Amino acid sequence: MFRKTKVCVGVLVAFGALTHSAIAQQQAQLERVEVTGSSIKRIANEGALPVQVMTKAEIARTGATSVVDLMKNLAVFQGGLNEATSIGGGGGGSVTISLHNLGADRTLVLLNGRRVVGDAGGPADLNIIPIAALERVEILTDGASAIYGADAVAGVVNFITKRDSTAGDISVGFSYPKSGAEEKRVSLSKGFGDLEKDGFNISVSGSYEKRSQLFAADRDFSKSGILYPQVNGKTYQFVYGSGRGIPGNADMANGFNNYALLTTGKCPERHITTDDTSCTFDFASTVQIYPERERASLLATGTAKVGSALLKVDSLFSKTKSTAKIAPVPGEIRVKADGPFQSYLDKMGYNRADQIEYNNGGPLQAGDVANPDVTVYYRGMDLGPRISKDERDFAGIWGSLEGTLAGWDYNLAASYNETKTRQFNEGYPYDSRFSQLLNSGLWNPFVGPGQQSAAAMTALSSVLIPGSEKYSSDKTTRSTVELRVSRELMQLRGGAMGVGAGVYFANEGYSTDYSALAQGKVPRVDDPSQPDVRFGDANVLTPYSAKRNVTGLYAELVAPVLKELELNAALRGDNFEGSGSSVTGKLSFRFTPFRSLLLRGGVGTGYRAPTLNQLYAPRALAGSTDDGYKCTADLQKLATELGAKCRPDGLQYDVFDGGNADLKPEKSRQATLGFRIEPSSSVTLGADYWWVGIEDTFGSLTQQEAFGAPLQNRSNFSVYKSPTGSYLAFVDQQLNLGKSYTSGLDVDVIFRWTDGPIKFTTNIQGTYMIRDVGQLKINGPYYSSVSDNNANLGTVTFRTKLNIGNTVKMGDWTHAFNVNYLSGYKDAVAGTLYEVDANGVRTGARLKNVRLPVASYLSVDWQTAWAATRSITLVAGAKNLFDAAPPLTLATGGSGKSHAMGYDSRYYDPRGRTFYLNGSYAF
Repeated sequence: MFRKTKVCVGVLVAFGALTHSAIAQQQAQLERVEVTGSSIKRIANEGALPVQVMTKAEIARTGATSVVDLMKNLAVFQGGLNEATSIGGGGGGSVTISLHNLGADRTLVLLNGRRVVGDAGGPADLNIIPIAALERVEILTDGASAIYGADAVAGVVNFITKRDSTAGDISVGFSYPKSGAEEKRVSLSKGFGDLEKDGFNISVSGSYEKRSQLFAADRDFSKSGILYPQVNGKTYQFVYGSGRGIPGNADMANGFNNYALLTTGKCPERHITTDDTSCTFDFASTVQIYPERERASLLATGTAKVGSALLKVDSLFSKTKSTAKIAPVPGEIRVKADGPFQSYLDKMGYNRADQIEYNNGGPLQAGDVANPDVTVYYRGMDLGPRISKDERDFAGIWGSLEGTLAGWDYNLAASYNETKTRQFNEGYPYDSRFSQLLNSGLWNPFVGPGQQSAAAMTALSSVLIPGSEKYSSDKTTRSTVELRVSRELMQLRGGAMGVGAGVYFANEGYSTDYSALAQGKVPRVDDPSQPDVRFGDANVLTPYSAKRNVTGLYAELVAPVLKELELNAALRGDNFEGSGSSVTGKLSFRFTPFRSLLLRGGVGTGYRAPTLNQLYAPRALAGSTDDGYKCTADLQKLATELGAKCRPDGLQYDVFDGGNADLKPEKSRQATLGFRIEPSSSVTLGADYWWVGIEDTFGSLTQQEAFGAPLQNRSNFSVYKSPTGSYLAFVDQQLNLGKSYTSGLDVDVIFRWTDGPIKFTTNIQGTYMIRDVGQLKINGPYYSSVSDNNANLGTVTFRTKLNIGNTVKMGDWTHAFNVNYLSGYKDAVAGTLYEVDANGVRTGARLKNVRLPVASYLSVDWQTAWAATRSITLVAGAKNLFDAAPPLTLATGGSGKSHAMGYDSRYYDPRGRTFYLNGSYAF
């Protein structure tokens, strides 16, 4: 942003290089000037703000095969969505990152210094960024709203790609975990034109990857929701499943009854009983834990001289297809009294008068309609798994014209980003057609998997919704125009004072669309006056669209008041149409009392506006609660008030979500203080303390909090009207919850030995979380998630996250040995544990509301690279070399958790030991 004189290099590194001026474009120039002749390279390049940099070589030594893999082990990252979240957790194939567990929505992602739009205006999907094209990654671990605007409350991650190169490279790679998730990949890049000689340069990079699926049954730690933890030397059984099974459980006046259990004395395969009459379905044994994925991307960067100015254009196109599979569809079936299955009801103790009174909630009163039918909670095993095929297309173009005019450096930039998603589903029948099949007696809800008649299976094809029919889609757009100017003002004792200013305009848009069935435009075959829906899903979705304009003004000042002391200031104002205005600021300093010591720090304010989706999304059905709940007296009272009824004890409740037009923006404050010391050219030590406080935090009341006090949280409940009746449902609505405070310490230590034929480097990076507390209501109590899977917050903040990278270089051979560590934590409340003997038989003893310790986790990665020739490099390695299994957890829910059980899919990689081979040819 500032003129590239030697004096201004320190200015840019300290602060200006972190502004909207692309770090990618400036840093290369900075390194050519500043690094030359420096005996303490790291200290010389450190700025006033904490920035971590990963070079191309360091990226290669991690063995990461995607940007997702690259980010997840870095110590500063906690939270965000991973690919496993797509399996029942709502990720839709998207992967996001979060700095310091402050949230992916508060972590800004840039590509070559420019903002990347995410789905629905949320955080960017890392799947779109090809790792093969990366030159380096820069991570600002401090809030930067005063520099970048909204969303940078936690910090900024800038992915910088190859540029101004004529080199070519082709590479292929293979990854081989055991039993699933195998991956194949290929990439090609080439540059054309010499900027100095030809006046232009174009660099193009393309990549393609394909990965197979991984099922829970393929890993011992995730193969079942029936778990056997050890407590005080004794073995207990923990069961987490669903009351919607096969045969179905009948909700009758005399109990919640399973026909197979009552007539044969045992539950079917994949089921277990926790009482004397019903069976619980082990749905976790049927799900994927890593989705099938196919991805292709094309990145092109161009630079051309236009007179004395430079024209730069970057474009990225990416397509990702992700296929997630979960347990077969569950739903409620209304079995008619005196119908084809009356004999099954009779064998389970059916009494017509009792059932009418039970369905009515008491004796019939005047005007009440007698209903003798029975609701059966069913699982469509013979329909196959539920399959979600998510397609994501990203297209982005960023252009800028840079030059000097009348003594001012200027940068005029424009961009357009577009994200499109489409979802196709399989395994769902039309509700009315499936009901007809049931009422005809052809499809029997009281037989086990694979026991339907041949005629029933033949008829099934006529009731299934075609998987080729698009169920939902959305489109997100963001277009921007920005002008920045900068210049030196005067000479101070430490160098030239620089000033910069800019104006910014953006237009954001979001729209959704749904199939005719999802919109309720397909009539029921048994009652054409009513809309048909998917079986198990009585919701009707409403398409909507929204857009808004965003404007911003900002200014920066960098003042090297002394040779040893530099002061930096930034001020920014933003206006979000419909959400108001904000003014944010930043003050920071860089002090080097002597060449081997750097002190730095800063304070600032931040701002995050709600997305269009958070504001305007219509209320819609969004799955079911993580846990089943008992119908307490308060819950029953609320259900009666709303004209609904509870689900049978232990069953999950339906969940609605939607926007909130009254949502206020978040406001934040942050501070950092750190140092870097380099006592010799072989050792560098550093630490940065950081603190973030946020007001009016976005979020929703947790299910546990709402169900624990339903009468105090009436606004979080509604009515779900299914074909079998009206039931109480949970409303997962975005709210301003209150305040949160997070603080921690980022530490890094580097040891180098570069003398002699063997060169050795150890890089230790760690984050120690001091505090992470938040409110669920304004003026409410604070809850902590540090080392605690607190059900009220729905997340875990690991006290310590550590990465130790070791590299040994011997001639043409380079060996890397990386250690990754996550501290343990207190598990979520587990409900009831049943003591079992050596044969797995329950003894009758039990524990309730248990919170077990979750063990710490350590994995080791190895890699060996051989530079066979100047053009050919071969790499072999293993991720998780010693095949460390994730620690046992009994957690059943949490923000973004998938359907897998036995481990927490949000924090641990289920692939286990993964061998990989890569080969590249440079030309």
